[in-house]
Amino acid sequence: MNEWLLPEYNVYTVYQKYPGKLYEYPALRFAQWMIEKKRKFTFLLYIHTKGAFYPTKRQKGIRNCWKYEYTGKRKNEYIIPIMKKKADVTCILTGKKGGTWFNSFFISKKAFNMLGKIKPLKNRYSFERLFEKHPEVTTLGILKNKVKTSRAWKTVKYYKPEHYWYKKKKKNKK
Repeated sequence: MNEWLLPEYNVYTVYQKYPGKLYEYPALRFAQWMIEKKRKFTFLLYIHTKGAFYPTKRQKGIRNCWKYEYTGKRKNEYIIPIMKKKADVTCILTGKKGGTWFNSFFISKKAFNMLGKIKPLKNRYSFERLFEKHPEVTTLGILKNKVKTSRAWKTVKYYKPEHYWYKKKKKNKK
C-alpha cells in the first residue's frame, strides 16, 4: 500500500502488541492527537489494515477499492470537494445509521472534535459504529450508503471501478 499512499500522503504507522485487543483505538487516538497538535490538518485518511492482507478475493477487492478511491483523480475530483462541502466523514460504504465499513475513512478535523476524546472499547465493531452515536457528524459512502451487513462484503468482493455509479452506462428500456 505504501507505494500508492506515499506519493500523496504523509503516512504514519501505529502498531500494537499481540493479540491486538485494543482494535482501532491506538491508531484513532494517534490520529486525533495529530489533529489536536498539528493545526494545519483539514482532514485525514484513516486506514486500518489488520486483516486487509489475507489472500482472499474479498481482501483484494478492499485493497483495490482503497487504492482507486483514495488516490489520484478520484481523491482530487470527488472526495476532497465532498469533504469541503457536504460530509464530515467519507468512507467506502456506510451502514444503515451512518456507521463506516472496511476500516477506512476520510475524517475532518471538525468531526474528530465532535467525537470527544477517543477511548478504548471492548467491542471491536464499536469503532465502525462510532459515528452512529453522533448524528451531528455527516457520513457519506463513496460507493453506497445505508448498506445492510449481508450486502457489504458482496459490494467490495470483486471491486472494479467500472461497477459503480460514476462509470455506469444507462440501460436501454425495452
